[in-house]
Amino acid sequence: MKSRISKNKVLFISNDYLTPSEYASNLLLKIKDCHPMIYSGIKLMQDPEYFPFINNKVWGVRLGLENTSDFTLDRIRKGYRYENIKIAIENIKKYMDKNIMLIFNVIMDLPSKSIQDIKENYKRILGIREELQGFNVKFKSHFLHCYKEVDIIKDNLIEIKNIEELIEPSGTASLFKLMDEEVYIPSWMMLAFQRKDINGNIIPSDAKILEEEGLLTELWGD
Repeated sequence: MKSRISKNKVLFISNDYLTPSEYASNLLLKIKDCHPMIYSGIKLMQDPEYFPFINNKVWGVRLGLENTSDFTLDRIRKGYRYENIKIAIENIKKYMDKNIMLIFNVIMDLPSKSIQDIKENYKRILGIREELQGFNVKFKSHFLHCYKEVDIIKDNLIEIKNIEELIEPSGTASLFKLMDEEVYIPSWMMLAFQRKDINGNIIPSDAKILEEEGLLTELWGD
């Protein structure tokens, strides 16, 4: 396998490499000099026994945080809540090798209870970043188009329309409102929709809310 790899980093996205096992540990050790990166999740990080599996074996971990709002996490059926996230963060601080590159994936423009709940979500994310000072941490954001083929777009708080009909576009469609000049977005990435809060009020894209709050650069500036 190593003789056929032309890149100096390997990203595993198969679930086979998420769960600790003797086979996975041995494989990661054999290709350690290829800087392996694996996907992980909040549920795995709640178990202190998970960390010996990744320490000294992987170059990086991509962690699907997605959101910190209990309302949103329940809505997208993640199977964990903010209390579980806090346990995972404490375990990272206690047990994880600080040399590992830890990338938190955050999904923007998910179904949300209110604008205030969206703001609180990103303040909690900033808090996680502060808690993990001294670690090799990055936060990467993705628009809702990542979920384009799943049932989440059938949520009654998500209203899919033609882009010309959107009052407050969310997802990739919101880029047209944020950019000063024309921007090209591949059709497979485009999901034109707007969101409503639980009271039926139209709410803007997370990116617009963050920009108005002065948090856009603070969160994603790196």
